[in-house]
Amino acid sequence: MSEYQLRIYKIGVGHMAEFIEGWRTNIVPSRERFGFKVVTAWTNTEIDEFVWVLRWDGPEGYAAADRAYYQSPGRKSVSWDPAPFIMTDELRILHEVAFR
Repeated sequence: MSEYQLRIYKIGVGHMAEFIEGWRTNIVPSRERFGFKVVTAWTNTEIDEFVWVLRWDGPEGYAAADRAYYQSPGRKSVSWDPAPFIMTDELRILHEVAFR
């Protein structure tokens, strides 16, 4: 079963473009090499918010996969660090609901 994670970040004022470039060129490829699917991403520039959704399809569940990802050599080899750009974050596990 697929599990999703909604990630909502408040980005430091004036740093959105730099954050997106670093995220796009470093985090997205790293996540996808590990087996995550980046579903979509949005910005709300009025409040410096960056929102993205990840999907995990493995049997061990999202939480286990996320822990393994952060401990992996692939993630540790990413030299770009998103943390200085992220003022606050909210992370939520989501499950898809059929509506048709």
